[in-house]
Amino acid sequence: MLSLFIPIFYLRSSESGFGPKARRVPICVYVVAWALVQGGTFLVFNNLDLSWLWNLSTIGRDVVFAIIMYCQVTLALVLSLLGGKNTEV
Repeated sequence: MLSLFIPIFYLRSSESGFGPKARRVPICVYVVAWALVQGGTFLVFNNLDLSWLWNLSTIGRDVVFAIIMYCQVTLALVLSLLGGKNTEV
């Protein structure tokens, strides 16, 4: 849920903008992109053998999951920028 709510709080800020033109991302577009990324991640995880992941130490798993969450948020924001009607700040 952090990967959903933290970016939403940022997107609600009047100073949030991406790129040289400081384009804004509508929150509803981000939520749709986030849901698509989560669904895609679920499908990928269900079709991979991740038994090696559970053999890592707790800190190792935490690091792997943090990296995955960072990638998910980045991908959702990129999809939001590409897929939505963006306005300039």
